Amino acid sequence: MDQPKEAVIDRKGDLIFLDSQHGMVRKYSPATGKTGVVVGTGENGDRLVPDDPLRTQLNQPHFLYLDPTSGDLYIADCFNDRVLRLRQ
Repeated sequence: MDQPKEAVIDRKGDLIFLDSQHGMVRKYSPATGKTGVVVGTGENGDRLVPDDPLRTQLNQPHFLYLDPTSGDLYIADCFNDRVLRLRQ
């Protein structure tokens, strides 16, 4: 990880956080002790693949919001000047 920032807790109690320098959103599960990737490729970029968040590139994501009603995750992708929504 490089410059982890901003975190939210999802409905399952997992920690979702930004790995800003790597352009990724990650998830840590206390139940399993594992960390995985939710969005991003590990390379900063601007490629958007609507149906595949693991192929979508982020560039310096800096803010997360988890909608408490829907469970949707919103990501401010700063250097790409966009906000992405990941439906849950």
